[in-house]
Amino acid sequence: INLGNTCYLNAQLECAYHIPKVRNFILDPTQDQNYGDDSGDSTSLGLQSLQQVFQSMHTASQRGGGDPLLTPSTSTSIFCRNLGINVYEQQDSQEFWKLLLPELNYGPLTDLYRGQYESYIAALDGSGRERKRQEVFLDLSVDVSNFDDVHDSLEDMFTSGEVLSVKEGNGWRPEKGADK
Repeated sequence: INLGNTCYLNAQLECAYHIPKVRNFILDPTQDQNYGDDSGDSTSLGLQSLQQVFQSMHTASQRGGGDPLLTPSTSTSIFCRNLGINVYEQQDSQEFWKLLLPELNYGPLTDLYRGQYESYIAALDGSGRERKRQEVFLDLSVDVSNFDDVHDSLEDMFTSGEVLSVKEGNGWRPEKGADK
């Protein structure tokens, strides 16, 4: 049920519900062997609220017998109230999900969406300076307009070099106290 401007929330929760692994994690978090290892045995209010919504969606789906026209609507009002979501404020669906995951405090679910890559910077001045850093992400912005397919875009994103310049404000600066 759209409570005001919650269509983004409804769409995201419905998409998540229809991913079997996500649905199963939320409806039964104890199925994960590591459940409770990093957050004690308590389930966050966010996860409890999402479980109620998913359970309601599951029950409604069974009542409708697989026919969307016969499936009753599910309300997210308690979910929104428990998480302090302003139902009159429009949000981006993907950003909502990215902000919701930490609120759920359920690592196995977050791990389904989390990735990491290594960023590498090397100085071209012959000094041998280099830096490597692990970057964690929940989403990536992928350029789809300048490439034939997603694979080409990702390949360019992660394998092509970029020359950084101090003059442009993004170059390698000497460490504090080092010779300039």
